[in-house]
Amino acid sequence: MRKLFAIVLAIFCILGIVGCSQQSQQVQGNQLLAEGNVIKINISSLPEGYNYSFEGEDANEIVGYLSNLNLQSNFDENPNTYTGMTWVISLEYENSDGLTIYHFGNKFIRSEKGSWYKMTYEEASRLGSLLDELNATKSQNTQSKTDYFIPNYNTTNNLHCDDFLKKLKSDGYIRDGEKDYNYNTDNITRIVNITPKSISDETSDVEVFCVNDVHCFLVVNHTIYRYDTFGGYHHQLCLWDYDGNSMKDLVSYNTSGSGLSYMSVDIFDLTSFEGIQVITRMTLDEPEFSFECKNGMIYIDGEELTYSDGNFHCNSFNKDAQ
Repeated sequence: MRKLFAIVLAIFCILGIVGCSQQSQQVQGNQLLAEGNVIKINISSLPEGYNYSFEGEDANEIVGYLSNLNLQSNFDENPNTYTGMTWVISLEYENSDGLTIYHFGNKFIRSEKGSWYKMTYEEASRLGSLLDELNATKSQNTQSKTDYFIPNYNTTNNLHCDDFLKKLKSDGYIRDGEKDYNYNTDNITRIVNITPKSISDETSDVEVFCVNDVHCFLVVNHTIYRYDTFGGYHHQLCLWDYDGNSMKDLVSYNTSGSGLSYMSVDIFDLTSFEGIQVITRMTLDEPEFSFECKNGMIYIDGEELTYSDGNFHCNSFNKDAQ
């Protein structure tokens, strides 16, 4: 009997050890950091485009924040299924080394080569407040909006902006085939006509406007459409008759996504007035790809993009681009 009792007791002990090993483990945030003195920290956001830069005591405040985080190493959630803004925190060390940390959705955090950890919302949301506090104490406001558009875009072009605002107020815009009059035009502080010269030289019937550096609208033959696929940075816009119907359509090469950033090529069909996604790739886990519009054709990673039988094809992906 004693032997049986000892065996049962041993089994319970083993199960207890296994159960404990499967429980979440607490990790201090300093494990995200490398050894050494941090001399500068650059922080940007994906995809909104905010930029901060801190040195000296301000940089030490950020290091202190990161070091004192209470992180959870084992958790059930999959960060890839979540949305939210990502803070990209780039640390420069005194020995010239660098380290990048991704602070995602006020919930998850990881170093560039590490695994995700889970944060409490209270600690995660503290970063945004800390950035505001540090930025407010600087002699000059170093927060700026990223230039969303490549250099051949005229980001100071005010052509037709007044007409666009009047029409947005009176006529609203079309989104997903439905008319929408709910855009808050009272909060508009900046409108820029970002139509590339290459498009305006070819047609006056297509214009793209950016509102408050955030939302984009497409104007086609005096009708306004919400152009949500054009919402990030590293953009290019061009015209391409992808389906051979003798009507060129608007192609956008862009990044998008709230939190986890995606690189995409999208088409706005100027016949059906519908958006079509050609290819998309999550840039945190997959390599970026190049885009070129040349001689009326589109090239991705140097390979021609074609369309046939209802599908897009490109040899650079070794399969149909979906």
